[in-house]
Amino acid sequence: MNLREFSAVLTVYAHNFHVLHWGASGHKFDRVHKLADEYYEMLTGDIDVVAEQAMRIGQNPGGYLENVKIIESSNSNFLCLDYETVDYEEFCKYTDAMLDHILLCLREILASEAAQAPENVGIKATLEGLYDKYDLQKRYLNKRRMADD
Repeated sequence: MNLREFSAVLTVYAHNFHVLHWGASGHKFDRVHKLADEYYEMLTGDIDVVAEQAMRIGQNPGGYLENVKIIESSNSNFLCLDYETVDYEEFCKYTDAMLDHILLCLREILASEAAQAPENVGIKATLEGLYDKYDLQKRYLNKRRMADD
């Protein structure tokens, strides 16, 4: 996994959260609608951060269709959603799966030679910050939401 591939994952997952935002249903409609929007906004900002770091080392980010192709050609299990209605419980499960995959990608990148290179210390620090942010989302915030259902 490299930064360009990770940017592709974030792009598809941001789109997934947009799909979940549009498909919110059930008695917790407002909560799903709001949370999906918050995740969409968070990932959109992080796509920019990752793309900028990738460009620093010559890995130009792709457009949306190219990003889908990048993900499809990878050996990674990813989630690509099409429109469907989702209730709160389904939203939490989808979120959990995407957060798991984001953290896996970040672990792979952080273990790579590029992240370990002394000249890329700023990139590594940025990625560690992203890891901490998504780890918090996964282990604490989303787990609480799942238990709250």
